[in-house]
Amino acid sequence: MSNNQKNEKTKETHPEGYSLVWDKRGLIVSITDYHAEPFFLSWKKIISMAESMGYEIPSKEKVADEEVKNEDSQADVLSVKPKENSGMNDRKTDLESASMALPGYWISPAGTITTVRCHITAVFENPEDFGFTQEELAGIYDRHEEKYKANGKARDEILEACISRGWIKVQRFKDVWTINTVNLDAKNERVITKFVQTMLSSGKDGVREYDPYMPVVISDEKGDTLLRSTMGDVA
Repeated sequence: MSNNQKNEKTKETHPEGYSLVWDKRGLIVSITDYHAEPFFLSWKKIISMAESMGYEIPSKEKVADEEVKNEDSQADVLSVKPKENSGMNDRKTDLESASMALPGYWISPAGTITTVRCHITAVFENPEDFGFTQEELAGIYDRHEEKYKANGKARDEILEACISRGWIKVQRFKDVWTINTVNLDAKNERVITKFVQTMLSSGKDGVREYDPYMPVVISDEKGDTLLRSTMGDVA
């Protein structure tokens, strides 16, 4: 844990064989005895620990609403770099320096990373890359009787199809990275690891993640969770 994190309000406990330290940013579980019995934390206990640090647990509806707002924002490709020779207090992520800079990415089946303003807009702009025609995209929205590019069932159907075809969808929120992939086979694990390593080192299009403890949730195309981890552990 960095000096900055130690200076923040933290709590800790040391059940037999383990050390738990948590603050508003998250929970770190360290193993002190590999022969210890498995350690169990109920979801109720985890939520209680988070709330004790002042972290507000967002509802499913709030998370979905935030994703829509993020993807509609033009600010997700802002380039905000840290000052040179700055101290640790100034080494914030681009998103902490520019609160609206919440980037999104498409990673192609070949591993090419593209920064996007909005995932569904990127599909409409280059439908052939994702295996669609403009007519097919329009037909899906017409079938669902929804406005083109709007959030809804048509958008979900299209994005799920893209992910099923090998594309990886990445979105940065204020407190978490979300990654959607069809599965976590060896190939996709390599691609995701390379992406995370890039974001923690050189960054992409001026956006870099400086916090290795930033949570990452990897899910499939339907949104079912495959892995919960941190940027540092995934790298």
